Amino acid sequence: MHDEKHMPGHPGGMGGHPGGHPGAAGAHPGGHPGGAPGHKMVRTLEDGTPACKLIAWEVTRSCNLACKHCRAEAHPEPYPGEFSTEEAKALIDTFPQVGNPIIIFTGGDPMMRPDVYELVAYAHNKGLTCAFSPNGTLITPELARKIKEAGVNRCSISIDGADAASHDEFRGVPGAFEASMRGIEYLKQAGVPFQINTTVTRNNLHSFKDIFNLCERIGAAAKDDADCDICALCDMGDNPESLIGNADVVVDFSSASALDGILDYAVSHSCRLVLATTGYTEEQLKRIEYAAKQIAVFKASNMSLGVNLLADLAKEAAKFLGEAYDIEIVETHHNRKLDSPSGTALSLAEAINSVRDNSLVPTFGRHAAKQRREKSEIGIPAVRGGTVVGKHDVMFLGSGEVIKLSHEAESKEVFARGALRAAEFL
Repeated sequence: MHDEKHMPGHPGGMGGHPGGHPGAAGAHPGGHPGGAPGHKMVRTLEDGTPACKLIAWEVTRSCNLACKHCRAEAHPEPYPGEFSTEEAKALIDTFPQVGNPIIIFTGGDPMMRPDVYELVAYAHNKGLTCAFSPNGTLITPELARKIKEAGVNRCSISIDGADAASHDEFRGVPGAFEASMRGIEYLKQAGVPFQINTTVTRNNLHSFKDIFNLCERIGAAAKDDADCDICALCDMGDNPESLIGNADVVVDFSSASALDGILDYAVSHSCRLVLATTGYTEEQLKRIEYAAKQIAVFKASNMSLGVNLLADLAKEAAKFLGEAYDIEIVETHHNRKLDSPSGTALSLAEAINSVRDNSLVPTFGRHAAKQRREKSEIGIPAVRGGTVVGKHDVMFLGSGEVIKLSHEAESKEVFARGALRAAEFL
């Protein structure tokens, strides 16, 4: 969608201009429809017509780069015929009439338009979810804060090469890669989630895996998954009924205290459920078991594929080594974790116990015990400190040797990826 009253020489068609316009199917910021808490996906309008889910709005054709794929023939100067601030606000007033769409402010580069932060704030104050699609080179610490304060829910930055040489050659301006990397760091410092968009061409197809690895290293918030459409994000205390709409799967990473509302929503809407939370009481576990008779439920104490492999390896080791080896599970987490021991440590103990005829008795501390360790014990000590995402060591201690199986999560993203695979499975 263009904001110009006249569009000579500017045909519509494929996106991919410098802002990383995610206007193609499934390519909006983060695969991120409904990204902010409070966004409710509207399926149809009152007259029965399909609601609009996404509006990619080219608020300007101006840009400071000269990208090879740009169809807008962008240049730094403003173009004639672009909406004034008041005309743009009048257009925003019409957006709720077509549903509750996500608004992507793109271009050109939207940051070339001085009033763009005012327009984002105006749309945000109307309850619209706002995404922002600059090329990243113009972002400073001050402007990153303005992006945050205006109400942007997520930024998408276009990176089309795994290094400066390939990206700059594509973008047509030396230094564009380093400038975009700096802009991303400023977004992170301001607390603005971001994603990476890439225009795939024959020239960069061979390095696509390297670009993906770059996304992971710099901490991109989302990499689009063609099979998943995120329709809402809910915070603790939010009412799922008013936010989620007609979701197919709900993924819960929150807290055991939120279970009742989530179960009620999932059962009443026949919605599949992925539970990735620990610390449930026995009564809550019974509720989950009862719900699983009515809807599909995938419950795991840890969504990491590596942790699930660790459990299988620990079972095999326990069978092979037998009773000659003592078993201890040491779990380490950040200093803000509430439950202890971790649900993952308990699950590892259960996995090991399943191949030892459930003969092992969990021991969570020995500070008051003045006696020798029993062979029937499986110790599960907990360590808390710093910012450790999660580390689990399964130790088999024998006469003269120690065998250790270990898993450490370096980023919470591994849990998110596992949960998405579980959702796709359901």
